[in-house]
Amino acid sequence: MIIGLTGPRCSGKTEVSKILSENGFIVLSFGDEVRLERDARGLPADCDLHEFAVDLRKEFGEKYWAERIIEKINLFSGKNYVVEGIRTFGDLELFKKINGFILIGVSASMEIRFRRSSENKRGRTDDTSDYMDFVRRCERDESSGFGGLQSAKTFQDVNYVIENNGSAEELKLKVLKLIEELRK
Repeated sequence: MIIGLTGPRCSGKTEVSKILSENGFIVLSFGDEVRLERDARGLPADCDLHEFAVDLRKEFGEKYWAERIIEKINLFSGKNYVVEGIRTFGDLELFKKINGFILIGVSASMEIRFRRSSENKRGRTDDTSDYMDFVRRCERDESSGFGGLQSAKTFQDVNYVIENNGSAEELKLKVLKLIEELRK
């Protein structure tokens, strides 16, 4: 089974991935893939990951990051995967070609997502405690033009939605219930 996760910034995609990992899924993350490439090039940890990812899409093609992740899936054939952070329609189109691919949207209110960003429990340099900066980043993520992450557009194609406005335990129960349903 290959599950893709999409959703806006700080909606809980990483938390859903952790729950799936605890249940036997191999996690492959767009964000981690970008950070690996940043580190391999010796760029500073606080570089703008969005701009870096866009620059490589321009250099190597719109589906560059998806192609890198799909190569890793082929290495572990026959296992369950979760692909975290599918946000461009071009990337989604590649994954939809995989038989049995399921796209799950993770959603949370803007207020809750901002609180998560400002608490910076993830330790990511692209989290912010400035509300206007957070809104600007969200708008950029949802932009449908080249360079935008198109998260709003990919969310329109989901097979299932997980609302993540509650506690970590509530999220875990929702994810486990959905996985049980998908395995039937």
